Amino acid sequence: MKLLPYNHDMYIEPTDPITTPGEFSHQLILHFTQEGKGVTLLEPGMEPVIEVDGVTYVCRLGEPYRAFNPLRVPIRSGSLSYLGYQWIYLYRK
Repeated sequence: MKLLPYNHDMYIEPTDPITTPGEFSHQLILHFTQEGKGVTLLEPGMEPVIEVDGVTYVCRLGEPYRAFNPLRVPIRSGSLSYLGYQWIYLYRK
């Protein structure tokens, strides 16, 4: 299980699993175009760098967390993460 820093600026719950760089890019573009925001893919990959409305972010996949849990315990123990079920966390670069 990959635990990420808690200081993310935003997170996205993907609509489909992410197992390849192409799937990662697709989910990012899908999310931000649905929100009506401009998104530019600066560096593709499994930790892509994007620009959203002039702000640069590094995107990382990680376990979803319970919002009410002060210890930030993952919702599950990673049993489905091998299928690509992870959330996207965005960190300002």
